[in-house]
Amino acid sequence: MLTPADITGGDGRLKAIGLGEDVFWGLLSSKFEVKSVTDFPSFVTEAEKARAEGADAYLYNPLIGHAAIYSNVWEHSLLGGHPGMEPIFLHIQQLGYPIAPPQDKTAFMFCNYFCGNRKFWSGYFAFCERILESQENEARRGTPAGIAYAGSAQYSRDANATMRPFVIERLLGLYVQQATATGLKIAAFVPAPADFESAAAKQAGRTSPKRNSRRFLNPAAETSASSAS
Repeated sequence: MLTPADITGGDGRLKAIGLGEDVFWGLLSSKFEVKSVTDFPSFVTEAEKARAEGADAYLYNPLIGHAAIYSNVWEHSLLGGHPGMEPIFLHIQQLGYPIAPPQDKTAFMFCNYFCGNRKFWSGYFAFCERILESQENEARRGTPAGIAYAGSAQYSRDANATMRPFVIERLLGLYVQQATATGLKIAAFVPAPADFESAAAKQAGRTSPKRNSRRFLNPAAETSASSAS
């Protein structure tokens, strides 16, 4: 049984209360099964397997068609995903992070469907905070990168959305590319041919059975973490 638990701290940060160093935890949107080609129990099974085999995190990219078309998540935004994001990329590049290299199945990620242990989360939070703090400074200064960051994401589902969440969405793959070079172990969802057929059927408005519906808490100790809606 999955039991929601409040893991918000007084400082507004999410905290995995009482979890061990190697326990996987994370948050999944209630839209997981709408966007994914597998179901929630399958996600949990694969995450458990990854943890047992020594991985620090399990990542799941539901947009498998995008991964087959685009070289990386930055290219996706430039070619229609979120026009106007280029100044942000250039600023990240100026900070010393490569945004041009191709991304494989462990780095091409959308929607932030993942879970990991304390080592993974500590590094990921620190990485994101460094880049986002720099972007916030650029926004206060009114530079091209800052204006783009605080400006419209041109997102069809929310006209008021800024670029910030879509920048955050793309930082996971960049972090993984940096962290794996220093020893972080990552496991990721690898779609099968049937998954591409399922994705195509979904886009065409047809129903297609998924490989195994609940939202993610903690695969290793299911009552310990939290679900997100």
